[in-house]
Amino acid sequence: MDIKRIKQFIVKELEVHNNECSDSETGTPVRFYLRHRNLSIRKIFQEASSFRKALSMDERVSEICNSQSIGAAIENMTLEAAAQGLGSLWICNSFFAQKELSDWAGGELYAVLAVGYADEAPEARLRKRTEDVIEWRV
Repeated sequence: MDIKRIKQFIVKELEVHNNECSDSETGTPVRFYLRHRNLSIRKIFQEASSFRKALSMDERVSEICNSQSIGAAIENMTLEAAAQGLGSLWICNSFFAQKELSDWAGGELYAVLAVGYADEAPEARLRKRTEDVIEWRV
């Protein structure tokens, strides 16, 4: 994924409604929908397979790799949003309306990310020390 391009869309082009670019590694067309007031970024791999389609082993591996790339891109977008002073929410339960959302977006919907200014600022939660949760084996 071309993370620099994604950051540009978030930070510099919030008023654009429909932008297209290509995944830098595969050349797969990627479409972003942005809305400024209630900012929502929807990322679509236009050539993605339907969730109901039977896939060959090669197609399945490709889909898994695409899904991991999308997850990494979404994570990077949430981190960049936080760095810009914005809140974000990766909406994972959009599959109840998969057909309707995909029809609206013009492609298979993989992820929905809401980004905006938070109404509240909760205190940071206590976290365990890294040493308490990670064991390094050499």
